[in-house]
Amino acid sequence: MTGDFTDPFIESQEELLNSYEGSLRTIKIAGPVNYKAIVKFVCDMAQLDFGTAADPSAIRNYYVLTILMAGLIDDIDDSVNEILRAADLPISVQIIKIGGVSESENDFSTLIERTKGAFQQCERNFIDMHDIEDYKMKDKTTGSVLMREEKLQLDLMRNIPSQVEKFFEIQRFDFDNSNVFLNSPDPTNLDCSDSSS
Repeated sequence: MTGDFTDPFIESQEELLNSYEGSLRTIKIAGPVNYKAIVKFVCDMAQLDFGTAADPSAIRNYYVLTILMAGLIDDIDDSVNEILRAADLPISVQIIKIGGVSESENDFSTLIERTKGAFQQCERNFIDMHDIEDYKMKDKTTGSVLMREEKLQLDLMRNIPSQVEKFFEIQRFDFDNSNVFLNSPDPTNLDCSDSSS
């Protein structure tokens, strides 16, 4: 997300906004709209961390991939396959629909419809989908559209703790003896990272 592939992590909301603004100044927005590459990148990073961990307590990062989706998805099947890879990795996926309604067969609604069955078969819930329109409200006095930012932030974070817990439960992590993190001399032993798109 930072534009630096060696250190893509975002540490704060301010850094996230600065990164988006910087990206918008340096790129030209055009089609085709492909998500596979960014999802694969995050899955590959998580696989690298997860694959080298001999036991669950050695996993150092849990990734939260946030995808802002404006409508059309040109590589919908490839993107869905990559997103499904995240089910077995230390990743949660947040998809936020922004922008207008698409008339295409490869849009946000199609993504939800095509993936519902596959995601329900996964051992854990690791994906949440949000529509930005659900977080807008009209000011009664001015008529202007306001964003309910706190509700969006809460909804984006609401399921992450249970998704993290379920991931480690599947890995047979011993929560009763998990004070290994509390007794670690390294206070950054478990890093919760956000790789946003």
